[in-house]
Amino acid sequence: MKADQRLRRIRSTLGLSQEQMAKELRVTRAALTLWETRKRAMPGPVLLILELYERELGFNETLPALCIQEKINVGKMRHLDLAKMTFQTALASLKEEISKLFSHQHKRSVENRIHEALVLNLIDQLGKLKGLPMKVGQMMSFFDFDLSEEERFYFSTLQQQSPSLPERNIIEIIVEEFGETPRQLFKTWEALPFSAASIGQVHKAVLENGKTVAVKVQYPGIRNSLEKDLLYAKGIDKILTHIFKGQEPGVWIEEIKARFLEECDYVNEAKNQEFFKNFFENDKNISIPSIIKEHSGRKVLTSEYVEGKNFASFCSHASELEKEWAAQTIFRFFTEPFLQSGCLHVDPHPGNFLFSSEKIHFLDFGCVKKVSVSFLEHFKNMLHSLKTNDKILFKQSCLGIQMTKQPEVFNFDWQFGFMKEWLLPWYHEKPVHLSPKKYKALWQKATLQNPNVKNLNFSSELIFLNHTIWAIYALFSHLRVELTDIP
Repeated sequence: MKADQRLRRIRSTLGLSQEQMAKELRVTRAALTLWETRKRAMPGPVLLILELYERELGFNETLPALCIQEKINVGKMRHLDLAKMTFQTALASLKEEISKLFSHQHKRSVENRIHEALVLNLIDQLGKLKGLPMKVGQMMSFFDFDLSEEERFYFSTLQQQSPSLPERNIIEIIVEEFGETPRQLFKTWEALPFSAASIGQVHKAVLENGKTVAVKVQYPGIRNSLEKDLLYAKGIDKILTHIFKGQEPGVWIEEIKARFLEECDYVNEAKNQEFFKNFFENDKNISIPSIIKEHSGRKVLTSEYVEGKNFASFCSHASELEKEWAAQTIFRFFTEPFLQSGCLHVDPHPGNFLFSSEKIHFLDFGCVKKVSVSFLEHFKNMLHSLKTNDKILFKQSCLGIQMTKQPEVFNFDWQFGFMKEWLLPWYHEKPVHLSPKKYKALWQKATLQNPNVKNLNFSSELIFLNHTIWAIYALFSHLRVELTDIP
């Protein structure tokens, strides 16, 4: 391959403009243009620098430049307009944050610069997807990346409300499911939804027996839209597995695909909701709405209607004691079913909580991960090893949950120290204060300061557990409380 082709391949893979690449090479843009058009021979020192980039990028491993098509037909998905706007806001903030974090490194090696460029290019590519922004935007919306007040407003809107579909579309879906219109099926029906989120919108209705219910109706074509986006997102997996060289290829995208498409199955969601309701049946602080089976189907899910303050309102008005109670209750909701049954709710964004007197109502059970008995045993052994400072058991547990495929180069001592701090609330050795500053420090330690980044592997059972732990901690950082006396 000629020098100009090598240069363009590096620049394309990193997602850099000519001006940005010139800055990386410490040359003028004019010089770069002359090299790429073969109007001037490339100097020997520059060729040596190209070799450094190629070696780090692993071009001998045939890493392709990422290409994502944009022609995705989303049909009637008008509700995604706000999602795309807020998603782009999230990506811009995340991109700026990553740039700041990399710039704080004392040594800006070729490796660091390449990883930064790849991550920023990945974020740009994510922004081109059309069916996923609402879902991913919700997942990102409560992570603290120094958002402005305007950005926080967009995110709070995304968590609670987005533009709804016309009533005629909703009527078509309900008639398809039950053979009756909403006004025939229910005693009263509110055409304007009170909530609209990632894959469906929710209407208030009253049954013939006078019971008030919440009716979630799936957006038409949402599954097809998600499938298309996930198909194009396979290229993103290639970049991720290049950044995290220890990662088994294809696992991330397949697990994300399984969980997101599972959310389109309202029959499965009803089963999940019933499991959690039965699990917490006698808990005085945790409330799960009942499913109305005769008014539920593949694309319509009817539940008991509940009311309460949203997360933002609760955080603004609750006392410190109430916030501590909320943190403990939220923590128990996510950890107890997982540690006892291997069943983990993996969608802990604030829009899924409503706060009322002495209770938290938990909503939306479409995204639930069930792990194997073996994985759960290894994870519980890991918690025990952290509590008892047993590094031998810790190493066995890491291998058991497939945290690395390269144990010979994995720094288990560093990982032990980090996990002991990160999982502290899980084994309750002492009170934990998770301020936004502390949360961000943990995040930086897990990413930029982690010597194991290149050797980490996330198995299908670890991916969403990792996400959920970070998401729960993000909630705690917003509550700004100490976690004490967790059962």
